[in-house]
Amino acid sequence: MGRAATQLCRLAFSLANQTDVVAAANLALDGLFEGTHVDAARCCWAREAVEELTAADLEIVAARADTQSKYHRISNFLASTVLREGEAVLARNVEDDSTLGTRDSKGRSNPPA
Repeated sequence: MGRAATQLCRLAFSLANQTDVVAAANLALDGLFEGTHVDAARCCWAREAVEELTAADLEIVAARADTQSKYHRISNFLASTVLREGEAVLARNVEDDSTLGTRDSKGRSNPPA
């Protein structure tokens, strides 16, 4: 627990010293990969401040992957949940799990009904 807290504090101080969004996003991804067992991650943001954000307003700022998997844009459901709750999501790939997700007419993953 002490090591994790130290890493988190170090990351917070480093993030506070960043002067642009892309550098901060890449630093956050580095911290995420160092502190967890993820294969891929993306940092998104909304370039413009709007009253009510939607998934369409999100733009990828930084990305990192330790695998050759092709990136699939997150579902509108997941993006809406993140925007509504104001918290990040750590999730596993449900692409091949029929009990957790299905595909829409465009081939994107959707949550179960």
